[in-house]
Amino acid sequence: MDHQSLAQILGSYGEFIGAIAVVATLFYFSRQMRGMQASQLSEAIMSTVEGEMVLDQMYVENAELIVKGNSGERLSDAEELKLRHIYHAIQTFHFHYYIREREEGHGHDIRAQVFAAHLLKNPVLLGIFQSVEVAWDSDSLPARFYASVKSYLNDPVRAKSLRRSL
Repeated sequence: MDHQSLAQILGSYGEFIGAIAVVATLFYFSRQMRGMQASQLSEAIMSTVEGEMVLDQMYVENAELIVKGNSGERLSDAEELKLRHIYHAIQTFHFHYYIREREEGHGHDIRAQVFAAHLLKNPVLLGIFQSVEVAWDSDSLPARFYASVKSYLNDPVRAKSLRRSL
């Protein structure tokens, strides 16, 4: 065997080993990506759960105020301000996840439905929602979120369905 044949054989072996190394590297990267995706999903679920817990805690801590507001009793300015703060916190939470739904390509409005359900459960918060003036561009995400929530509240069939789900 001459040097040229030996060089070709060694070159073939080198290409074969290089191809195996490329496949192994791709396999390793795919496993790493899968692990990162699972971690990101886990973090997203945990942040949603934590957010829901904060909202639940807010409801519990302010139960008397919410009951008073829902009963139609006259509220002091401080109580009205606190209810507006609660409303804003709930709206911000649901709007944040509404944006996430849009970024992930979901076509449904789960967060708008859930926010509408919160409003139906608490007439005083529903009153705040209805008093809010929307000054956004009609194609903006906040305007679409607001319109979606409003469509759930204004449709008697959808509203009845949401009330049953509470």
